[in-house]
Amino acid sequence: MLQLTVTHFGFSPVKGARHTAHTRAERGPGGIIFNRRWGLVLPQAGKVARSVAYPKLVQVENSVSECGHGTLLEVRIPGKGSFTLEPLSKGEVRTFDFWGQPKRLSLYDHPVNRALSDFLHEQVVLAYALDPLIFGAPLSLVGSATLEELGRRVEPPSNHETGVVSVDAARLRCNLVVQTDEPFIEDTWAGQQVQLHVLAHREGKPVPGDLDGVKLTLGEPIGRCAVIDTNPVSGVRDMKLLKNLAGYRPRNQRGEPVAGVYANFNET
Repeated sequence: MLQLTVTHFGFSPVKGARHTAHTRAERGPGGIIFNRRWGLVLPQAGKVARSVAYPKLVQVENSVSECGHGTLLEVRIPGKGSFTLEPLSKGEVRTFDFWGQPKRLSLYDHPVNRALSDFLHEQVVLAYALDPLIFGAPLSLVGSATLEELGRRVEPPSNHETGVVSVDAARLRCNLVVQTDEPFIEDTWAGQQVQLHVLAHREGKPVPGDLDGVKLTLGEPIGRCAVIDTNPVSGVRDMKLLKNLAGYRPRNQRGEPVAGVYANFNET
């Protein structure tokens, strides 16, 4: 069985908000328990807000923590303050469209809605998804050599000081980065079972120890959209990564150039 060393693990509790590294990887039947478990909805349109339409949302920091009452979500909105909320499974539940899939979400009646709406200049409501707002598979994985190759090939932003561009997991919203020597080698792993390995000490890059020994089944390559053109911290479109990717990478059935692969936890 192929052994893969994990160099990054991260996710966004709120879909479309800031992707950050995490030191714990709590798993449930649907994958990582709080991965994209919250999202913004457009009540009048009946849809979950799409990340590509609200790139500024990546400026919103979001994290989960445990307290005596259970899990808490903290949302920090630039210029609007911080808000702490509990998972909401007993509020008003409505069904919203999520890329053609019906998703049931429980809507918050909370001051965070006005803060988010003012920040995005659009009426939105924060909601707790009874099923995670994920597409394709519970996990996404990319090789470190692939990220390096993406940075090597793309044209640097106009304000970039050097000729080397850094493309990281946050830009691609990938949960797992694994150490590789060959760009896009993960394309060839579809259908394979792999086992994750976590180094005991990784300076400056904490990775959850509970991922060590975990087995995954890898799936199809991930089709990419214009989200990858935006800076994962500022939300500003700062490079033409999608256009560059389309020039040399295979495409999926929807015509999207691919980078990284989907993955599922093996049942134990």
